[in-house]
Amino acid sequence: MNRFVHCLWGIPPTHPDYKDNHWFSRLSKVGDDIKLYMANPYSPETTVYIFGQENYKRMIDLGFECKLLDKRPYVFDMEKSQYTHKIVCWQEATIDFDSMVFLDWDCVPLKPIHTYFWDRMNEGSEIKAPIYIYHRKRVYRPPNDHRKVCSASFVYIKGHKHADGIMKTWIEMGKPWKEEEPETKYIDSLSGGWKDVENYKQHDTYCYQMSKVPGLEKDSSEFIFGHFNKHIIGGLLGDGKGIKDRLDNLSKVLKI
Repeated sequence: MNRFVHCLWGIPPTHPDYKDNHWFSRLSKVGDDIKLYMANPYSPETTVYIFGQENYKRMIDLGFECKLLDKRPYVFDMEKSQYTHKIVCWQEATIDFDSMVFLDWDCVPLKPIHTYFWDRMNEGSEIKAPIYIYHRKRVYRPPNDHRKVCSASFVYIKGHKHADGIMKTWIEMGKPWKEEEPETKYIDSLSGGWKDVENYKQHDTYCYQMSKVPGLEKDSSEFIFGHFNKHIIGGLLGDGKGIKDRLDNLSKVLKI
């Protein structure tokens, strides 16, 4: 069985452990993302992997299919390694499903999911993620490529071993802040280390492009998803009406 999955963790400002900084504000930030996901006619069915009993109850009440991973709202340090919650989600999802696509809440479908989506995703490599080009160095690669990092906002994994491999890599790397670093190193390791963009094509995704990476250009007419900041999400959500028109207009602007 194939499945889209999401993850939710964190605490609200009213929680006694809350700190007034942007690391702890993630749960509040995804509030509009979740509202848009619910209102978006193009959103696929999803399973949400959840940390926190209160978070679980809230998402169940909203009608989502959910799995509670831990009664605690977070199990990793919120300021040093909170994104590792995603890797645990990937581990669980690849036990529950033959293949999965993990989506960040702000990774938004702008058109219907293709009827051939899973056929395409299940071809070739068992782990796929688009590359994002950061402004600063993120991984140890040759100088021309050290800003290219595998995205963790859209991740396809078939089979449990790869999620376990990413978690093992995270531990071996000294538990880095971002989940993208062990994800990137693990995917590179499948080819004996980073080769070049041409070699990475086997792990790329046909339906999503985060950055225009020379050599990884794709047919934008096949794109489905976009990754948007809170201002665009807020604009798409608006007053909760006319969302389809706004999504369609954005799709046209982006030539998706």
